[in-house]
Amino acid sequence: MLLAALVLLGSLALGTQVVSSSSKFDTLKFSSIQQCGSFNISFVGDAIPATSTLTLNILPFNSSLIPITIPPSSWNYASGAGAFITFLPIPAGSTFIATLEDASTGKPVSTVSDVIKIEDSDDASCLPSSTEKQLFFVESALSQCDSFNVSFSDSSTAPTIRAFVPNFFSGALNQTSSSSNTSGVASYLLDVFRGFEVAFLFEDGDGHQQVSDLY
Repeated sequence: MLLAALVLLGSLALGTQVVSSSSKFDTLKFSSIQQCGSFNISFVGDAIPATSTLTLNILPFNSSLIPITIPPSSWNYASGAGAFITFLPIPAGSTFIATLEDASTGKPVSTVSDVIKIEDSDDASCLPSSTEKQLFFVESALSQCDSFNVSFSDSSTAPTIRAFVPNFFSGALNQTSSSSNTSGVASYLLDVFRGFEVAFLFEDGDGHQQVSDLY
């Protein structure tokens, strides 16, 4: 809950719905980011309604999703560009990707960002005091258009999975097994072209939102 309550300072299924085709912002760029430091983000592209509230989803690898709300006052409707400042409770050396969504619909309004690294800083005031427990694990090799297995623990249901390809698109993966909830293992179809890097967002009915490594 702490991550979801971060304060804003200054303010496809894959194969069926490719995010880039419905994207409203062509670019999503960050300034350099130091540990616990402020930073700027800009997004440029076709304008969406001036009253739109956006959600910036930060996906740190091997950690939890960090959603940050961007109110209409924090981005420029006339130019279709926006910039704001916040901080991230992510330690130096960590990397992440990000996307923008329409907060009212949950639909993406940008492509996935490039991979971004947190730089060194002496400020550690924003970092959590304990490490997070990993709940979901990719248990098999990843191959284009093949199923792969994910194990899960401390969860009442198998997770839903969204795949994120840096500098490209994101979308939901189809679960291919039907009786996995009792065994703790589920299978999913990887609709991602060979040669692309991909990260997964695991979400379950208990409110867990875990980001995988970058594969």
